[in-house]
Amino acid sequence: MLVFKRKHKVRLKLVFKRKHKVRLKLVSSAVSETKTYLRVRVRSSSAKLACSSVSEIKTYLRVRLRSSSAKLACSAVSETKTYLRVRLRSSSAKLACSSVSETKTYLRVRLRSSSAKLACSSVSETKTYLRVRVRSSSSAKLVSSAVSETKTYLRVRLRSSSAKLACSAASETKTYLRVRLRSSSAKLACSAVSETKTYLRVRLRSSSAKLACSGKSRGESRLMYMLHSRAPRCPGAGSWVGWSPPRSGGQRWASVQSCGPGLEHDDDDDDDDDDDDDDDDDDDDDDDDDDDDDDDDDDDDDDDNDDDDDDDDDDDDDDDDDDDDDDDDDDDDDDDDGASRTQP
Repeated sequence: MLVFKRKHKVRLKLVFKRKHKVRLKLVSSAVSETKTYLRVRVRSSSAKLACSSVSEIKTYLRVRLRSSSAKLACSAVSETKTYLRVRLRSSSAKLACSSVSETKTYLRVRLRSSSAKLACSSVSETKTYLRVRVRSSSSAKLVSSAVSETKTYLRVRLRSSSAKLACSAASETKTYLRVRLRSSSAKLACSAVSETKTYLRVRLRSSSAKLACSGKSRGESRLMYMLHSRAPRCPGAGSWVGWSPPRSGGQRWASVQSCGPGLEHDDDDDDDDDDDDDDDDDDDDDDDDDDDDDDDDDDDDDDDNDDDDDDDDDDDDDDDDDDDDDDDDDDDDDDDDGASRTQP
């Protein structure tokens, strides 16, 4: 059971149920101040899905997961008419995710089978930007959450065998989060704190895929995560979140450290955040962030025009305008994964 609290003490409980005697695990329960609608569909024998969406008015969330091993956790919080569609198919691993709100928040996620390239961008009137890339030939595991009112930037990258993950978030309060994941056990904790002091902790473990989400309102703004990495080096005075590697046989949560003032921070020489992560962190207020690699996608024919449009299109009338208008071409890799930048 997942309980998500926000400013108005809204509770969202997700309860797994079975239906139609096909080992279908259904999660569908949403309570908000006014007209919050949540539909979750899981079509798999073992797929575990946890998804929460809480808004003040008319938040609509539909998630579909079709895979034998893929585990997906996704949360979206907006003030008005946030729509999220997620599709994941097992063998070809095609994922399409679009989010359209009254403030024109757009979110598209695409996952391709063998190369497993995932691109996700979200730009709203309040300059919320989200880009996610996943490269893995095995089971795709994705955890992404974006909660903000102004200028929240989140970029996540995951690469195949070494499972390197880089995640950064910068809001109006200059909250910055970078997470790196280098392990087959895939221990991940990611949190995003917005102006409303919403706190979200997500844990994902690889084989058993245990997921825990908790939300706190009016709490202290903290970003905690654990991963296999050494403690970061902090260049200067300011506020930073640091971590320490888990010890043998145990795990340790990161603690808030006092580090450099800027958002650009490189804790090691790997290639996951020496792409253009840092140069985008501070200019997510530019509108060029939206759709910068969603504009020429060769995936539109099979991502959005599949057999699921019959019951996806009965939602808000503004959800389909962003479903396949952008032609994302992921092979251009606007964030060049092979690029490396010297350690400052």
